[in-house]
Amino acid sequence: MSDRKLLNREYTYYLEPANNSQWAYVRDFLTPAECDSIINIGNSHSRLASVVNETNDVMHNIRRNHVVFLKSIDLANEWIFSRVAGAVNTLNRQFWNFDLKFLETLQFTIYDEPGDFYTAHMDMGHNRVEARKLSIVVQLSEADSYQGSDLQLHSCGMDFYNTMRERGTLIAFPSYMVHQVTPLLTGTRYSLVSWVCGPPYK
Repeated sequence: MSDRKLLNREYTYYLEPANNSQWAYVRDFLTPAECDSIINIGNSHSRLASVVNETNDVMHNIRRNHVVFLKSIDLANEWIFSRVAGAVNTLNRQFWNFDLKFLETLQFTIYDEPGDFYTAHMDMGHNRVEARKLSIVVQLSEADSYQGSDLQLHSCGMDFYNTMRERGTLIAFPSYMVHQVTPLLTGTRYSLVSWVCGPPYK
């Protein structure tokens, strides 16, 4: 048994926000011009049908959209990786204090066919040497340029609820949170997605 004394919680006042916040966001993380630049970069590559991570199979009963993976070694993408990494470090220190090591990738995500969606899921995955700990989504499209395709989070005992839709907003949440993207009704939604990894939880 540790000889450290337990703090009296009735008198303790924390200097930083409590850890394990459900989710966080940064408004105006990207300017409209920067969003346009990323959309142009993403659309300059061949798109892939999205797959389900555990099987790498296209399964339209679980997920239907298209993606482009941006390479970190491409100098044209370096500013994007750097900007996302800076935000991740700041938010993680403020809210979660997870042990993080790297961004797994940047995924340019396209919802442009009516009915495109991603059913409720977690991002953690299995059989990984490094664990996914934070999920990042940056809204690239104007909020009123599409209908549906809402990023929704779920908390135990609550219904799914919508996150931010404003263009340029970065949304971060622990990868163990259940979330979904509702079916697209009209228009096109572009987003930038990343997963931040670190050593397995202990």
